[in-house]
Amino acid sequence: MRVVVEQRQRLEWRLDNNNALPFATLEELREQGYSHYVIAPLPYATAGLTNALSWATRRPGGFTAAHLHLFDALLPVYATLVEAKALWRFSTNMLTTYVGREPAHFILEGQVRRVDVRTITAALMLVDLRDFTLLSDRESPRSVIRMLNDYFDCVFPPVQSHGGDIMEIMGDGVLAIFHQGPDSNAAEACNAALAAATEALAEVAERNRRHPPGAPVLQAGIALHYGTVSYGNIGSGDRLDFTVIGPDVNLTSRIERLCRELDRHLILSEAFAEALGRPMWELGAFELRGFSRMQRLFEPPPEELNEG
Repeated sequence: MRVVVEQRQRLEWRLDNNNALPFATLEELREQGYSHYVIAPLPYATAGLTNALSWATRRPGGFTAAHLHLFDALLPVYATLVEAKALWRFSTNMLTTYVGREPAHFILEGQVRRVDVRTITAALMLVDLRDFTLLSDRESPRSVIRMLNDYFDCVFPPVQSHGGDIMEIMGDGVLAIFHQGPDSNAAEACNAALAAATEALAEVAERNRRHPPGAPVLQAGIALHYGTVSYGNIGSGDRLDFTVIGPDVNLTSRIERLCRELDRHLILSEAFAEALGRPMWELGAFELRGFSRMQRLFEPPPEELNEG
């Protein structure tokens, strides 16, 4: 395929003889009874991009000259269709990578105006890396990036495997949401978030065990809350950002800041603990900046934590 794509030339092999074949795939096709194999370049309209398309037949005698002429005539039309699908898939994958699954879906639907805002009820997870400023000051930029990627590798997979969406990466902070969909309830969303949080902490602990003595030790704090958030486009002119806002996001952030003060890796809000539907340990009631009411906070029983 590389030769076809780079040199933009058609290649073909007869398989109904005993001649040596250059690729294992062709040998497999011969064993399956194919008589003729053709691969041709599939040039896209986008400058410099080329794909390839192949055919194989079991017809005695292989493809005729008329068959090959028909293939050549169809290729430009087929290339247009394939390119459109490939570009759509590429755009979807790139948007999902950089803004997340849910925002990518809305952007591709055309929701790109500042007034395009949605309000949902969900379990919220805010994860923050402790002492990141100090670690950044001590380590080289390359080491900091490697360390952050290690940390994200511990956090992202548990969130995604439990159905969560990474909504924002804020330096060393990660904001994720777990939807309460039409076919689920608050308990399911919160239990998924709690499972993701405990797994992420276990992965961070395992990462620290794997690293040699003297390597930076990563410590994360996680806050879990259940509430209502608005998410959509904010910004000005032709520069917008897809973000999550609301009092419940602010409350989650305030709770996470207590992780260091209370020497806890995982703290749950009262609303989250109630939605779980099973007993949690109460830490007490705390005054949080920006909120007039004292906030009762909780943590899972020790047997549910796997932080190592």
